[in-house]
Amino acid sequence: MVSARFVAALPRVHRPLTTSDMRSADAPAAKRAPLFTLSGVDGSGKSTQARLLAERIERHGVPAQVMHYDVDHRPGRVRLIELIAGRCAARSEAIAEDLVADAIVLDFFEYLAVEVHPVLRSGVSVVHDRYLWDYVITSNVAFAVNTRHQRRLLELVPEPDLAIWVDVDPCRAFERVTRRNVRPKPLEQVDVLEAKSHAYRIAQKDLQLTRFDGDGDPAHVADSIWCRAASLIQRYPGISDTDVGRS
Repeated sequence: MVSARFVAALPRVHRPLTTSDMRSADAPAAKRAPLFTLSGVDGSGKSTQARLLAERIERHGVPAQVMHYDVDHRPGRVRLIELIAGRCAARSEAIAEDLVADAIVLDFFEYLAVEVHPVLRSGVSVVHDRYLWDYVITSNVAFAVNTRHQRRLLELVPEPDLAIWVDVDPCRAFERVTRRNVRPKPLEQVDVLEAKSHAYRIAQKDLQLTRFDGDGDPAHVADSIWCRAASLIQRYPGISDTDVGRS
């Protein structure tokens, strides 16, 4: 076992290197298509709104793709996370949950670099169902994970062109969930939905989330979102103001 004494005794260079030292100084910032993110509690309708927004963008001649991070579809990461959880749970369940949450957040960074950024750089707009802060909020609220350093990582994640928050009354969200699932999952219980909804309200300013009332008709919610998204699509080469103005 690696002891704290061993780690403290490791020698260090006079001026520790940083990630900036490893980056090319003259590497140009890559141009990319717009990135839209959708956040909200389970049952808020964000997946529906993500699909509707992507369809609307494409109707105006701009390629768009809905993307969603799912650690279960990344087999190597699932195995790593299971290994971490199994090794640490015997010592401390809290430590296991903290490390699993960290592994997911760091894997999200790799997912952005390997899967999302190439799509954006190819000229395809990405409508992302959930974003990094959604996983941080869930870790904090539902699992009581210490997300202090995860919150610092939020400062490094690429900023969306429009961060959409579909805000729905938690009781209404629970009703929608129960229509979809006879037995709601633990993360879909009313108390969890209420706590997450409150967390989004607290984080709205810091995360620069644009709130949309999701309690209404989905088509009306989609119209409201499009009013904000259209101005971003106008900047896309080859799309005129008149084209974007059409519904």
